[in-house]
Amino acid sequence: MVEKNKLIGVMSVVLLCAVFIATTLFSACDDGDNDDNGKKSGEQSTGENEDNGENEEEPINYDYTVVLDAGHGGIDPGKVGVDGSLEKDINLQIVMKLKEILESDNEINKGMNIKVILTRSDDNGHYSESDSNKKVADMRARCQIVEEANADILVSIHQNSYHSASVKGAQVFYYEKSEKGQTLAAIIQKKLVAALEEDGKGRVEKSNDNYYILLNVSCPAVIVECGFLSNPEEAAKLGSEEYQEMVAKAVAEGVVEYLTSGMN
Repeated sequence: MVEKNKLIGVMSVVLLCAVFIATTLFSACDDGDNDDNGKKSGEQSTGENEDNGENEEEPINYDYTVVLDAGHGGIDPGKVGVDGSLEKDINLQIVMKLKEILESDNEINKGMNIKVILTRSDDNGHYSESDSNKKVADMRARCQIVEEANADILVSIHQNSYHSASVKGAQVFYYEKSEKGQTLAAIIQKKLVAALEEDGKGRVEKSNDNYYILLNVSCPAVIVECGFLSNPEEAAKLGSEEYQEMVAKAVAEGVVEYLTSGMN
């Protein structure tokens, strides 16, 4: 009888130990077992912090796309002013100001959502050291940028030069067979004359049939010669922040007027 009672006691202890171990294991599994996505097993998703695409930025719907081309760059300085200034530098400075005006919410922009693409934003040209004709490689690359952007218009900024130091004034060129290009040029020319010429008798827009970039893009395009670096007075103006801002504002006004005219 005593042996039977001892056996029962031992079995009771074993049973209690088994229950304790099972309970402990179950509790550990329930508290710490995470599934593959970091949630506890059986826990329903709240949708927070999951990569379900809801946090991705919505694509911007632009009203227009404008490509701005700062002429020359890299090994090509463009015209060299009587004061030693380089055309490529002035072109880029004006382009960056023009970009800011077109993209900003201001009285010129009129609340338009304009996407501005630059053919260059620094001094580097679009060519490699292995290119036998770096100028041609550069121009082809710029035209490709315009075409891939599906641009509404192209505005290429340049500076002029002439053998006579007395010649001055801004002038806009367009491809002679482009009616829309002529309209764009005429509007910008008018704005430049109004802003820069004190007597209001500045130059008029002019057609051209051999500028590479005008011939090789499908959108309306113009080349804006902002002034003559061969004229000491105009060269000094073009090198100043204030005058560059005046030029940029005039061109921006022309761009916006053209885009809102229904011609594009």
